[in-house]
Amino acid sequence: MKGCNLSRSVITIVIATTLSIPTVFALPASAPASTTADTGTDKDAIGLVIWTKGTVNAKNVAGVERPLARRSPVYKSDVITTGADGTGQIAFTDNSTYAIDKNTEFKISQYAYKKDGKPADDKSVMSLVKGGFRSITGNIAKTNPEGYEVVTPVATIGVRGTQFSAFVADQKGTFYKIDKGSISVKNAAGTINLGECATCVKFANVETTGMIPKALYVMPNVFAGEPPIAPATPTDMKALNKVTGGAVGAPLAATSKPATSKAATSKAATSKAGGANGRSAPVKTSNPGGFCIS
Repeated sequence: MKGCNLSRSVITIVIATTLSIPTVFALPASAPASTTADTGTDKDAIGLVIWTKGTVNAKNVAGVERPLARRSPVYKSDVITTGADGTGQIAFTDNSTYAIDKNTEFKISQYAYKKDGKPADDKSVMSLVKGGFRSITGNIAKTNPEGYEVVTPVATIGVRGTQFSAFVADQKGTFYKIDKGSISVKNAAGTINLGECATCVKFANVETTGMIPKALYVMPNVFAGEPPIAPATPTDMKALNKVTGGAVGAPLAATSKPATSKAATSKAATSKAGGANGRSAPVKTSNPGGFCIS
C-alpha cells in the first residue's frame, strides 16, 4: 500500500472490540493486596493484578464472582468487570499487560503459554464485550502472531509486538487506536490497517459488522480518559512467577521510546464533536490518498 511503511508488526482486528504509554505518570493508588480466597489453584493462574482502583471483579466459569486487588491471581476463562469507578492493570505470563477501563467487561477466552514450549502452541484470545482497554503485547504476539487476537463486538484484532487500544462506544460502534507497531481492523465488509508511520492512519471506527471500517484523522475522545499503563516491573513479574510456579517467560527487549503522553496527545488532537458515554465522537473526514486502507 502506497505511503504506508508498516515495517514492524501487523495486528489483525476482527470486528466484534485500543494504548499509549505516558512518558511520566503516576499509577493510581491500588487497593491492598488480595486476601480473598481465589478460585482455582496457584498453578492454574496465568496472570496477576498489578493495581486496581475502585470496583474491579472477576467471575469464573462457574459464575462465582470475587473482588480483585493488587497481587490477586487471574485464571483462564475469567471475566474481568469494572464499575463506574473501577480501573486496573493485569500482567500475564507472556509479559503482556492490559489496563482495563471503567464500565468494562473483558473476558479471557483462551490462553496457553509455555516459556520453553513451541511458539506455535501458544495462544491468547481476549474478548472485549463492553468498555475499553489498553494493551502492551508480549511474547505470544511476538513469536506467534497468528495465535493472538482480541475479539470486539464488530471486529477482531490480531497483533505482533505493538501497543494499542480499543473502546466500545454503544451506538457509535467500536473505536481503535495504535500507539506503536501496526494493527489491522477487519470484518466481512473490509479491512483497514493502522500504523505509526508518518503517513499511516492511526485511528479507526467500525459501527457495525456489516460496515466498512472507517479511517479517522483526529484521536477520538473516547481515548482521552484511558487508564495509565506501563510494562510490569521486575518485582511484579517475580510475584507472578511465584504464583504460577515459574511460568513467566523472558521479558521483551525494549525497541523504541514510550509514546507521547496521553494528556499531550488528547489536548493536541481531540475532537469537539459530542458522542456516547460522555466522551466525544471522532471527526468524520474523507480519506486522502496514500493511507493504509484496503
